[in-house]
Amino acid sequence: MINSDKREYLPFPEYEKWGEAFGLFVPIVLFSLAGLPQNARLTIICRFIARAQVTLKGIFHLWKIEGYQDCWILHRCMLDRLFHLNQLITKGEFELFDDWSFFQQYIARNKVRSDKRFQPHLSSEFFRDTTANKQRYRELLSKKPQWERPFPEEVAKRMKLDFLYKYGYDYASTLVHPMSNDGEFDFTMLTGLGNKAEYPNQFAVIHNSCLVAFLVLQEGMTGCGCGWRKIVNTCLDDFLKFLETGSKDYEMSLAQIINLGPEVVLCKMKDGG
Repeated sequence: MINSDKREYLPFPEYEKWGEAFGLFVPIVLFSLAGLPQNARLTIICRFIARAQVTLKGIFHLWKIEGYQDCWILHRCMLDRLFHLNQLITKGEFELFDDWSFFQQYIARNKVRSDKRFQPHLSSEFFRDTTANKQRYRELLSKKPQWERPFPEEVAKRMKLDFLYKYGYDYASTLVHPMSNDGEFDFTMLTGLGNKAEYPNQFAVIHNSCLVAFLVLQEGMTGCGCGWRKIVNTCLDDFLKFLETGSKDYEMSLAQIINLGPEVVLCKMKDGG
């Protein structure tokens, strides 16, 4: 996880190949969860997993065009969602979080709609609320859902993964907000003025982002209240093994899952889940 020149990273094509396989595994998990009776927990977990996967794809694309600072920014976004997901699972606050999120987003849209300066130019479809949304807002208005975002450092410590905060979230935060050297590498890349070789390699953000996307998936699969087929858990372990040792066992276990076919049930709710 540490961004260090002494850390030996794999060649980029190896990470890209892992990312493509992981991108096949994630939808399999999502389809499995989507086939279960839905509730706020399952719905939000699926969304967080999907968001992490798409964010990881974006990081790979940005890395290819040397947009390394933006890779770190998206890396921080993924970590933020990992910490949120752990908090929701630990405290069982999915319904409250759903109400709070809806309430906050409704207020934000309403502020936009109420601004007379730009009303003639607003996209009515984008900012319009359905009758059901309006009714839900009126019901929530009387009790105003109270929920607070978690403190990333505290969640990381609780997960016994404090390095995720120190070397990921906290470090990447220095790249989110403007600094005096903001765009230094970008200037060199765009103009050719300066020496790109003087900048540290950026394999860390690829490796670390793969790890965080994996952790979001693992957190969701563990916290959804489901039991998984052994081959699914094996495949999940194999994806992590690649990041630890470079092992490609994930290729075989993923192929076994795919060969089972879509009719095979891969998970079921645990008793009381």
